[in-house]
Amino acid sequence: MLLGLSGLYGAANLVSDPQAYAAPIEAPEFKACGEARDVATGDLLDVNCCPPHSDNIIDYKLPPVTKLRIRPAAHKVTKEYLAKFEEAIRLMKKLDKDDPTDPRGFMQQANIHCAYCNGAHDQVGYKNRHSGAQFLALLPLPQVVLVFLREDSWEIDR
Repeated sequence: MLLGLSGLYGAANLVSDPQAYAAPIEAPEFKACGEARDVATGDLLDVNCCPPHSDNIIDYKLPPVTKLRIRPAAHKVTKEYLAKFEEAIRLMKKLDKDDPTDPRGFMQQANIHCAYCNGAHDQVGYKNRHSGAQFLALLPLPQVVLVFLREDSWEIDR
């Protein structure tokens, strides 16, 4: 039965249009950052969450891959793992005081969310339309958005 269903769906794909019908998400205009709004009420937020502008952009370099690491489910972590994770979080929070402009700090992460999900940047082609989908436009910029913790050394990486 399953083989028959997969054959049916495979055949259906042969007659469907392989092109996506959705419009692509365009990157925001980074120099045009405005006021952020509460998503539910539309009220202005009393914060300036626009990222700093710089013409000196540093290319992101991936760290060397040493081994495949799999993060365990939260309910299965060991005490040692949890202690290392809590230390990494403490270091991220410390960055807010030591270097408030470091994108790895919690406040900068909140600012990124605020700027791209609360309307400080208009979605190109859709004025006054703000959604979390805009955040996807930043995925090619891991040095700006994607912060992760290397579990082999528990260093904070960009």
